[in-house]
Amino acid sequence: MSWKKLVTSLLFFYRFGLFLMILMVLFPVRAQIPFRVTNYERSVYSAGNQNWAIDLDNAGNLYVGNTKGLLILKGTSFSLFEMPLKTPVRSVRFIDGLIYSGSFEDFCYWQKDEAGNLKYHSLVPQGFFARWRYRKDFLKVGKQS
Repeated sequence: MSWKKLVTSLLFFYRFGLFLMILMVLFPVRAQIPFRVTNYERSVYSAGNQNWAIDLDNAGNLYVGNTKGLLILKGTSFSLFEMPLKTPVRSVRFIDGLIYSGSFEDFCYWQKDEAGNLKYHSLVPQGFFARWRYRKDFLKVGKQS
């Protein structure tokens, strides 16, 4: 190979590399899709200071297991539903239109009545202690204690 061909080849690769670097600066590539996070102060949602569990329904409503009860965020408004024994909700799961929640010595589901209000329904027989996590396996609800 002649000297002139070697210098021409090196100049080509130098210019091509410089061109690629300029493209990378002008058009940056993002590895992740950015998303927006909104942080709410406790005074805004008027509930406890600890959130134990979280789930989302198909409409984008957020269900949070909170120290004060079941906390629901619809758009920008919060609703708090306390457990009958005023215990913290430590697990929450939305499955097929029902909101399942677990707390100390209780687990239940919440269902809307004809007026659209959430009603509490316990799943615990008297004297039975269960709590904390729900799983969705093959459209069945199971408990873990």
